[in-house]
Order: sequence, then C-alpha cells, then structure tokens
Amino acid sequence: IRAIRLEIPSAAFHLNETKPYTTADLGRRFADGPERIVLAAFPGGLAIPLIFQAQLKGILFLGGKVSGIPFATDDMDFLSTLANQFVVAVENARLYESEKRALAELREAQRQLVLTERLAAIGELSAKIAHEVNNPLSIISNYLHLCERTLNDPETSRRHLDVVRQELARIARIVRQLLDFHRPPKSERIEVQTADIMDNVLGLVEYQLQQKHISVSRRYDDSLPPVMGSSEQLKQVFLNLVINARDFTPDGGRLTIEIKKVDTYVRIAVCDSGSGIADEHLPRIFEPFFTTKEDGAGTGLGLSVCYGIVSEHGGRIEASNLPEGGSCFAITLPVAETDGKDLIR
Repeated sequence: IRAIRLEIPSAAFHLNETKPYTTADLGRRFADGPERIVLAAFPGGLAIPLIFQAQLKGILFLGGKVSGIPFATDDMDFLSTLANQFVVAVENARLYESEKRALAELREAQRQLVLTERLAAIGELSAKIAHEVNNPLSIISNYLHLCERTLNDPETSRRHLDVVRQELARIARIVRQLLDFHRPPKSERIEVQTADIMDNVLGLVEYQLQQKHISVSRRYDDSLPPVMGSSEQLKQVFLNLVINARDFTPDGGRLTIEIKKVDTYVRIAVCDSGSGIADEHLPRIFEPFFTTKEDGAGTGLGLSVCYGIVSEHGGRIEASNLPEGGSCFAITLPVAETDGKDLIR
C-alpha cells in the first residue's frame, strides 16, 4: 500500500466520485493521460480517494489480491471506510501538531511580552533613578566644597558633613530599593503581604511623586491576610499602576491607595485625581500595545502585562472612572489558605 499525492486531471474525477475505482477501470478512462504510468504499477488493484472536508488529500493505491480474485463491492466499501478513518486520523494528527506549535509560539510570545515590558520599566525607572541620585550627588559636591572653605570652623564643617551623610544615606536607600525591586523574578508562590509590597513600591517612587507635589493617602485595613503570589511580579504590577497614576495626575493632585479584605479576597485599589479614562478606551485598556499616552511616552504593554500577572495569580484587575473625577484600578487576589491560623499584616 502506498499513499501518494496526484496533481493530475483525474484528481477532479476522484473528488467528484468520492468512491474507490479499480485501476483497470481508471486505465480505460484515462488511457491517454499521465495517470496510466501510475495505474500500470497497480495491475488488478484499487484507487481509493482520500477526502477530508471536501478536499482531495491524496489517493491510496492498492495492488491486486494475491489470489487474483477481483475486489468485491463489500471489499471496496470496507476499504473506503478504512481510508476515511485513515485520512481523518492523519489530519487530526497534523492539526494537533499545528495547535501544539501555535501554543508554544503563544507562550513564547507571552514570555517575550513580559520581558519586553520589564525591560521598558527598567529603562524608565533607571532614568528616574539616575535623576534622583544625581540630586544628592550635586548636594554632596556643593557641601564638600563648603567644607574646604570652613576647615578652620569645626562646628560649621560638622554641619556640612551631616548634610553629606544624610545625602549619602539617601543614595544608599535608593540603591537598596532598586536592588530589592529588580531581583530575578521567582516562579514559586509564597505567602506575601500586599501592603508591604505596596509600601516598598511607594518608597521607590516617592521622589517622583514629591516632584509633582502629589499627595499619597494610604488606607489599609488593620488586619490584612496574606495572598499566595510572587513578590517580584506583584511589585511590577503595583509599580506600573502607580507610575500610570503619576503620569495622568496633574501637579498637586492626589493618589489614594486602598487595601482591604473583601470576603475571601484582598482588594488593592490605586486611584488618582486625574482626568480619568475616556469611555471608548475603557474596554481596550488592557489590550497589548494600546496606550493613551503621547507618542514615545508609553509602550502600551504595561497594563496588558499587569492583566496577565494578576490572572496567573488567580485574581482580577478592573479599571473604572471615579464619580468625582480620576480613575481607579482595582485588583482582587485570593486570600492564602492558612489552616485556620490568625492572619495579620
């Protein structure tokens, strides 16, 4: 038995008839065509069309019986049924392989998406951190010059050195927070406190918020249960939301962070006093590459990545506008199972 593809005039005939024919019969029908070369190789045999979803996938040729007895109608019906099952199995296997490749490509694309957004966040954050570190360095440089001029006045020099020490401590704090944020992400899920993660993120962007005179209001429940998750991934989500709120909040605006327990979930809301989200943009806000920022100011990936991370944690993220103005992003994450132990922040 051999399965071959035929791109010959008889293909339309087989597709139209959809049933087996003896090679002898086909030889008489196509005596002058190129088919005769193939048919001659199967004397006394059968040609069975392999049809799937109204398409001719090939023709299965069988040689004649060893006994020399012609194929009966029952033989043809049985072989036709067998051929149909064969072509369905082959196409299903091909479809399975195609879907498996597509799934692998999708997973790789998602991984690249998260990596791309993380690199973009690192780039933006690095620029902000460089600016933030440059300020205390300038102060340190100025006060060291002042120290040189006041070497004969120990008390004044001491005050100048105190300022230098404070600014050095400020730089050390910035670097420590940056290293803490950019530790390699961990795939395992552990019990984490959302309020602690949020506080770390707010400390990281405290200077940028102060530059725009944006006040921050933290409203945390006194007793918050932990959630199961990756601290690094949740930091990425919270940082994206806080940076977005900062970008869309005018100078002198307000940022409100609310974390509370709702039933079996912890709800984290990041709300700003900005202009809000246009109604036509709300349904698309989590789409990849969709952004309402000015050209070059955003990749359009941040909220999409946030959506993926929150979904992987078994939670939800939603965007809405506030009645008094501004927008609000709310995340709900399932509370970690603690076997009845008391849950405190």
